[in-house]
Order: sequence, then C-alpha cells, then structure tokens
Amino acid sequence: MKKENAKYHDLCRIKFNNTKLERAQKRHMSPMSSGSSSELDCAILLQDKQLLAKLSSGDVIAQEMKYHPSCLAAVYNRERSKKRQTEIESSCTQEENIMKETALAELVTYIFETQRNSEESVVFRLADLANLYEERLTQLGSSSVQVHSFRLKDKLLHKMPELEAHAKGRDVLLMFEKDIGPAIAFACDYNDTMHMAKTAEMIRCQLATKKTTFSGSLVSEDIDDSIPPTLLHQKVTVQQRHSADRETPFFVYLGLLLFAKTMKKQLGDTLFQHGLWISYDRVLEITTQLGEAVVERYLNEGVVCPPLLKGKVFTTAAVDNIDHNPSSTTSKSSFYGTGISIFNIQ
Repeated sequence: MKKENAKYHDLCRIKFNNTKLERAQKRHMSPMSSGSSSELDCAILLQDKQLLAKLSSGDVIAQEMKYHPSCLAAVYNRERSKKRQTEIESSCTQEENIMKETALAELVTYIFETQRNSEESVVFRLADLANLYEERLTQLGSSSVQVHSFRLKDKLLHKMPELEAHAKGRDVLLMFEKDIGPAIAFACDYNDTMHMAKTAEMIRCQLATKKTTFSGSLVSEDIDDSIPPTLLHQKVTVQQRHSADRETPFFVYLGLLLFAKTMKKQLGDTLFQHGLWISYDRVLEITTQLGEAVVERYLNEGVVCPPLLKGKVFTTAAVDNIDHNPSSTTSKSSFYGTGISIFNIQ
C-alpha cells in the first residue's frame, strides 16, 4: 500500500481502525483460581438467568467465550458472597431457621393482604419491609436479627414471582406486575387538587404534633416553635405581602374595624408584622378613598347622602335639635344645630 501510495477515504478508515482490535486484545480467558467452581456451577449458585442461557448451548471453552477480567472478578465476588451467606444460614440452629421462615412467611402474607384490601395500586419500599422483617425477628427472639435488604428482596421475588423490583434513587420499590399500569395512569391523572389535599394532610399532621403551653412570658422562640416547619419556612421566604388587589375582604374589614375602635398606629403595625392585619398606611389609604367617594357622590347628586343608603327602599327621616343654649331667653334661640337621621326600612 505504501509502494502504490494507496489511501483510505475517511469513512472507510473508521471501519478499519484499531479500536475493535484493541478491545479484542483486552479480552482473554482469565485463569480459573483453584478455590472457584466452574462457570456453570457459579451460574447455578447465583441463579443468573443471562449467564445460564449462554452456558446452555455448550461449554465455555467449546464456545471460545472471553471474559473481561473485571467482569469475571465481579461474578466470582458475587459467588463468594453467596457462599458466605449460605454458610451463615447453615450455621444457624434449626430454631433460628424456623424463626426466619416464619417471619418471611408473615411478611409475604402482609404484602398479599395489603394488596388485596387496597383499591389502589400499592407500592412497598424495601427499607420498610426490611424493618418489619427485622422487628418481627426480634419479637420471635432470634439472636441474629441483622437483615440484608437485597437478600431479602431476592427471597421475596423468589416467593412471589408476580412481584417486581424497581430502583428509584437509593430506594428499591416493590410492586405487583398488574399494578404497574394503573399506577402509571394514576400518575398521569394526578392533578393539582390531589396535591393540595396531600399538602393539607401533611400540614394537619404537623399541627397535631405541635403542643404549646403558656409559661408566663412570650418570646419570639415560643412563637416560632408553635408553627410547623413547613409554614414557618414559607413565612420566612415571603418578605412582602401580596399586592393590594389580592387582599382578602376579611382582613380589610378587620383593619377598618380596629382603626375605628382604637385608631392606634402601634397596635396596627404589630398585627401587620405578624400577618394578622393590613398595614396602618393601607387603612389610611382606604379611609381616604371612602371620603373621596362620598365627596364625588355629593358632586354628582348635589345632595349630602350617606354612602350606605340604599335605593328603591322605603326611607324615612327624623329632624332634631342637637345643641342647647342655656343662656338663651327665647325658645327660638334655645336650640341651635339640627341633626337629620335617615332610615332605610326593608
């Protein structure tokens, strides 16, 4: 090729690069250690379906199979771990084995009964099932209560073939095969109403756990401790109130009522800081708007009329002198100033 100055196209060169050759050179038949069993015995012990399927057509040497050294080491590590667990189980007394079988049978019954009595799809966390299994072993009086979660998962999958395991982050979720479809459909139809109901239930449970008693003094720490962490975090993150067009009528009414009764700015600011009242400046702004509305109505109608007076309702009026002049010598000058009261009668 060099003599003839032959050259490859770029696309053709990719087909004949050294990558595949280098990968093939890395694969070789790793020597079997004296303490390990054959590949078939290892696959049978591990119940590795994929490896058993490959070995079912013939011997490893006859098929010229090659292992990556790291893959072969991983298989042998799994085999060694399985053997160690088998030795531990064989060293247990017959009574302990009966306890473990009893606890496992009760756990399987619990899973079946929960799925049968539930109208919705049921999801089991492997960590929760392991805790139940360990707790039951303790109740039965077992001396070895240490539970390996993944070995427990393998036992459950072996006992219940219709059960499937799915990884979600660090958790392992167990579901029945027939519940996977409804669970996916339910997740697609999960609307905001369900989210609100779940949130309300969570906050209600947190409120039920908070109990406070008056100890003779009030400090800011007591107020924070009486509020659930979820609501307290929301209160801290929101530094400003909503805009004026989002104020609820009750708080506006409460602000006007307290202003009419007390007219104290300090009280209003204190309630406003705790989110129980609109600000004092906002109350003054509303009262100013009410006064301007009365003036505008007078200019439009040409008569002074109470803003709460209703139209098309039977109305009567009463006129009375409201001031008395004690120094007056005549009945005409005895009273000055006139009060007019207007009544709507429904």
